[in-house]
Amino acid sequence: MAPDDRLGGLDGAGGSAARGDAEDRGGGSAVRGRLARVFSPRHFLVALVASFAGLWIGGLVPLVGGFTRFLGLLVATFCLGALAGRRVYAEVALASAVATVVALLGGLLTSAFFPLAASFLARYGVAFALGAGGLGVVVGVVGYYLGRDLRAGLTRSL
Repeated sequence: MAPDDRLGGLDGAGGSAARGDAEDRGGGSAVRGRLARVFSPRHFLVALVASFAGLWIGGLVPLVGGFTRFLGLLVATFCLGALAGRRVYAEVALASAVATVVALLGGLLTSAFFPLAASFLARYGVAFALGAGGLGVVVGVVGYYLGRDLRAGLTRSL
């Protein structure tokens, strides 16, 4: 079978028409392809699970769990950066922010001081969420950057 036969015609004209029809029908796939290069849901889910795991493991340390929670997030995103084959900063930043806000709000709402926490959230809930999310983004991206930097240093030829 000749290469032109696979495209739909022997003279090549049918092949270009077939390609044009495919591009017209698959216009959405081109947008999805570009969007996948900017933001990958699969990498976001992996980063989200790693962020939750880091926050949870770091929060297990008694008395200083608030600090070590963010240390756990830093270590989790560091490991992601050291293992990732491509740059996924947007996914890591969003996942770190979401995981931090959910973890801190969950901690407030399940504490023994629920009435006080509910009053605090009623007044400062949006500011609290923005501050916690911002802190999560900074810690997550710094950890991811350090992991990528370590990977680049280890894989660079001397």
